[in-house]
Amino acid sequence: MKAGKIKGFLLIAAFAFTMLACNSTVSQDTIKEAVKADIEKVLKEKGAAMGVVLTIQSFEMVSDGGDNYSGALKTMENDKEFNYKVKITATSDGKTFNWEIVQ
Repeated sequence: MKAGKIKGFLLIAAFAFTMLACNSTVSQDTIKEAVKADIEKVLKEKGAAMGVVLTIQSFEMVSDGGDNYSGALKTMENDKEFNYKVKITATSDGKTFNWEIVQ
């Protein structure tokens, strides 16, 4: 009887561990906000160095599958509107990402 209880406990523990492991990924919205914040920081720093006042008007991101995403960035730079395409790669835990403006 004890062996049956231990086996049941181990099955429940294995199931719980599997569910937690599956939930270690972050949402696409979380990745989007982190990427947007980083883009804004980098562009504002580079813009300030060149005398450009830059604000992000909008940033949208869609999954291309796996760790790859495509983004659309709209900025105001010295009162002129610009649109850019952004290529993004992010790990599923959302801790590591790379972005590149491709247009």
